[in-house]
Amino acid sequence: MTLQTKTTAKGEKATVATETTESTGTTATRKQGTKRGLARWFDRYFEISARGSNVFRELRGGLATFFAMPTSSSSIR
Repeated sequence: MTLQTKTTAKGEKATVATETTESTGTTATRKQGTKRGLARWFDRYFEISARGSNVFRELRGGLATFFAMPTSSSSIR
């Protein structure tokens, strides 16, 4: 995956990820979402994007872990 910073028509900077699939040789380009408010703070504080993840993925994993905890502790008794 290659990350590039490009300027949009409105003059805003956007990070674009380009990924080439080895099996088909096709190239897909997607624009990285701009983080605002609380998501930006979480990303800077925990360095989530530097570790190759995003805030939504970490939130989803945390919720899955939270909901799995009561079922695993009740089966021990």
